[in-house]
Amino acid sequence: MPNEPSPESIARAARLREQIDKLTHPEASPSDQPQAPEEKRPMSPREFIDRKMRELDKKK
Repeated sequence: MPNEPSPESIARAARLREQIDKLTHPEASPSDQPQAPEEKRPMSPREFIDRKMRELDKKK
């Protein structure tokens, strides 16, 4: 069905929700819990551009 999200988009949404939670509530994340290594997948052009733009904004 075209209206169902793909498994990749569901996994990405879950990772983004975790990142948002960590940024908005840093005191809620336990520090003794080990961080899971992120999956090594090729970066999409959009992600590459977003990362570069953030790096350039930090330099200003």
